Amino acid sequence: TAGDGHGVDAGTDTVSWTIVDMQGSEVVYDKTAPASTGDAIADDMRGPVVSIESAVSNATAGTITVSFKELAAQPDEAVDVLVQVVDGNGSATTYTVVMQPNGTLELKDGNTYGGAISIPEGGASLVINGVSQNTGYFVRVEGAQGGETRPDSNFTYVQVGGTGGGTGHGAVTLALDAHDVREDAADDGVNQPLYTVTGTLSSGYDVWGNGDVSFTLKTFDNSATSGTDGDYASGTMQVTLDKGLMALAKLSATDTFTLDIMEDGSTRFTVADINIPGLGTHEASIVFNNGAAAIYIDGKPADSAIAEWVESHIGKAVTLSGPLPAVNDDSLIEGDESYTTILTGLSGNAVTTGDGALDTTTIVDDDTPKVKVEVTGGLNDDGNAHEGQTPVTVTVSLVDPVTNEPLDPANGPITLELTFGGDATRGTDFVPYTTTVTIQPGEG
Repeated sequence: TAGDGHGVDAGTDTVSWTIVDMQGSEVVYDKTAPASTGDAIADDMRGPVVSIESAVSNATAGTITVSFKELAAQPDEAVDVLVQVVDGNGSATTYTVVMQPNGTLELKDGNTYGGAISIPEGGASLVINGVSQNTGYFVRVEGAQGGETRPDSNFTYVQVGGTGGGTGHGAVTLALDAHDVREDAADDGVNQPLYTVTGTLSSGYDVWGNGDVSFTLKTFDNSATSGTDGDYASGTMQVTLDKGLMALAKLSATDTFTLDIMEDGSTRFTVADINIPGLGTHEASIVFNNGAAAIYIDGKPADSAIAEWVESHIGKAVTLSGPLPAVNDDSLIEGDESYTTILTGLSGNAVTTGDGALDTTTIVDDDTPKVKVEVTGGLNDDGNAHEGQTPVTVTVSLVDPVTNEPLDPANGPITLELTFGGDATRGTDFVPYTTTVTIQPGEG
């Protein structure tokens, strides 16, 4: 019976199938009596997902109330839910609460974390106490333990009070766009942007009153994990834009600019519609790399007069401090994975709102396997077998289609069905020892 992914039958069709595994607190599988017609089906049976329905702030009370979505299937045991809260400075705190099978919440062992959290009567929501005014927070389910549940680890952004920005100087609103990267990005010879930050100046923006603008880009694991043996090296980088660049942005017809942060650590500051005295409106870009600045007008190197005019507005340029995230190129077949970057530590009357405060990077897996089948034993020097001999050994492996190096099915076993053909008749001239091969993680 086909399903629509939500526990509701979407239609019935005839299929060939084998039960290879079942997961989830609501299922039972008798492994001593497998049912099969000879063909395997993909194992996509998992328990319910714990995810956030809403996160609502109350600036007067200094609270954020978090509600969770109803589980698609009721677990048969209580679930420990790990809720992560990241404040405007990038500091992360994780609280553990208990979700009962009926969906109500309880404190884990009565722990309020010093009054930082509470659960109202009825257990319908989690309240985070003592949050700051005029600050953006990021909330997510970092983990779920019990009942075969899984966490939806996407962040929900919630603004407490106004967006800040001070008084009298105007604000610059920043929005983050994180670009997807291939797993072999470090070796592909292409210097692509990892991040693009777009800034929009308010009509009353005061360049000299606000001074330099700075913010921090901080990464958090999603399906991709960080670390030496992980999918990527995490990054926490502070970015500072000199007020001279903000003066350049003030000359934009739309009061906007973009900043591209490249994978090699260089940056590109662009004003798409700058009014250059005596020359009209043009796109001006400045590329900063190892202390040097290259100026481009409409995508071409600027002549000396225009370069001198633009350079007079550069000041101390763009300063980066701290590591950028870097993808680890491995030989694991793991599919595309992702991590999240958030904008924190804003200064210089910089603010951010909603979806612009964070974005997700997808690491595109470049390990697409080729199945390699070869006879590795039981043949004579001429590469032939003879009647009555010991079995012939057939080796099946997963390899990189370009390098022919072994690949590892990191996310679970891969089962292959072998078909034997040719002039020889199966069952008469030869009898296969097995027709099914399973490659386990770590074997390749």
